[in-house]
Amino acid sequence: MGTMLDCINRIPSIINNILDTRDNNYKELIDVLSKREEKIDELVFIASGTSYNSAFVAKNFIEDIAGIRVTLMYPNFFINYNKILNKNALYIIISQGGSTKVSFDSVNMLREKGYLVATITGSIESIIAKAGDIKIDMMCGKEEYLWRTIGYSSSVVNNYLIGLEIAKLYGKIDEEVYNKHIDMLRAIPNNHSNLVNKTLSWYEQNKDVLINNKLFMLTGADELWPVAQEADIKLMETVTCLTKSCELEESIHGPQNAFKKEMTIFILVDKNKDCDKALSIAEFCKKEAATCFIVGDKVLDHKDLEIEVVGESFKALEYITPFQVLCYLISCDIGRDLTTPIYPQLTKYINKTL
Repeated sequence: MGTMLDCINRIPSIINNILDTRDNNYKELIDVLSKREEKIDELVFIASGTSYNSAFVAKNFIEDIAGIRVTLMYPNFFINYNKILNKNALYIIISQGGSTKVSFDSVNMLREKGYLVATITGSIESIIAKAGDIKIDMMCGKEEYLWRTIGYSSSVVNNYLIGLEIAKLYGKIDEEVYNKHIDMLRAIPNNHSNLVNKTLSWYEQNKDVLINNKLFMLTGADELWPVAQEADIKLMETVTCLTKSCELEESIHGPQNAFKKEMTIFILVDKNKDCDKALSIAEFCKKEAATCFIVGDKVLDHKDLEIEVVGESFKALEYITPFQVLCYLISCDIGRDLTTPIYPQLTKYINKTL
């Protein structure tokens, strides 16, 4: 069994494979949507944890490119508390393992009511995939670690592709625009090793702080907010520390009162989106409140992790890479065994899978 870093390093080949096989993988989706009398007017993603974050990252892109509203729901909330269903929506269930109980229950409830359901799973032979109307293969292969890195990145790519395929089908974009976006996605795997190596070097200079601080907060604007949310859950899963994430502006509407020197704050910065605000918050944190690092394509000082991104519309895929690597490195240095959950006995009390 390789390391979690080995999994992270497989991500570029996974992305390339998803792109190379997309015509076959999305044929069922296009066939079903082409035969409908009415166009779908909403995508409802139903997913938990990392799968939810992958849909959150793609939400704004899909709405912009396809002109279709995107709604996100956790399965338990959807089954037990959601009151409104849209007959013209496509409901998309994401489950890497393909056997999450609440996700399976969501598929069955929707099918019983006659709603259109697509599934994105790590295997199209899984029980959840077989229960839906449309099967999309996540193309992640077997991921050895429960703390999903390959699964996250492959889910994000698939969610982006859903938006692109629907946009092309409904005439929102032409073939030229479609191919331009595919080329953007193809650029990302070639930059992956640069991001990994930059993070490895940066960590060596800052690891003492990261190992000793047990409180983390992460924030960013637009699609960097869900990236922060994914980094948040990954730190909890691997480093097993207390974390918090929020939208950039919201970080100074109350949370700033809890900032303290023994906390590490990561601010994700995109030079084209809310950059001045992000830099101002970072400067405040560095000078007045906490240990603070910027991760982004514009920084304040040498302590920050400056990265070069190439994916343009899909740069969120690149911003997660440093945090995936940092989770692995910190875990190794604190002696965390990433091959096992902290509380395997949880299943004695409640079981998440079928």
